[in-house]
Amino acid sequence: MLENFKTKLLASVNSFSLAIQRKVQGIPRGPSYIYNSVVARFLKPMHASLSDYISATFRGRVFLDVGCGTATLIINILGKVRAYAIGLDISKAMIKIAARNILKHKVKEHVDLVVGDAHKLPFRSNSLDLIMSTGTLHHLRNIEEFFRECRRTLREEGKAVICELSYDIKPEELKEQSRKWKRPKRILKLAALMHGIPRTEYETGFIKEALEKSVKKYRILFKGIVTTLVIRK
Repeated sequence: MLENFKTKLLASVNSFSLAIQRKVQGIPRGPSYIYNSVVARFLKPMHASLSDYISATFRGRVFLDVGCGTATLIINILGKVRAYAIGLDISKAMIKIAARNILKHKVKEHVDLVVGDAHKLPFRSNSLDLIMSTGTLHHLRNIEEFFRECRRTLREEGKAVICELSYDIKPEELKEQSRKWKRPKRILKLAALMHGIPRTEYETGFIKEALEKSVKKYRILFKGIVTTLVIRK
């Protein structure tokens, strides 16, 4: 009974956090600086892992990072592959920080930054080889619409790689994640609880429902605290 109460409590906290972030959507000016100095560093292991995967598998010319934030992921990938990158974020404050980071790392000639809405991607149909997103789904009010936009803008052989944190993982998975990322277990779980989407939503919840309504080809990868959704055209 106690375990059941704990599960329901965590689910309620996560739902409440999601509701707040969907209402705000973009990160305001003040919190954007905190994100740049604290959260971006916390997520560094995830960005490093994803950039390794992308650089090893990317065969196109143009990729988009939706909810690009500080542009950390874009900078990491451009350090490994020759490509043209677009960073999109609904927050003007985050785009300004991203622009400074891109100048600092001297990759400006390979990147365009756009203030825009993930629900209505400002790009032509069949124009993108790859769409990436890390920690953005939990900010979106209409995930089904975002999935549709991914399919519309991707080229025929393109794909979308969308990563979120999930708190509902086994203790041994959390322990292993803590070891790999060199982050305390409690901090990892709290971050996933407050800024992520649980695995159950991909299996039977609103993510599963949105996928079935909008996507033909997809797969879900559960690996530690990171849940990765891969959408094909």
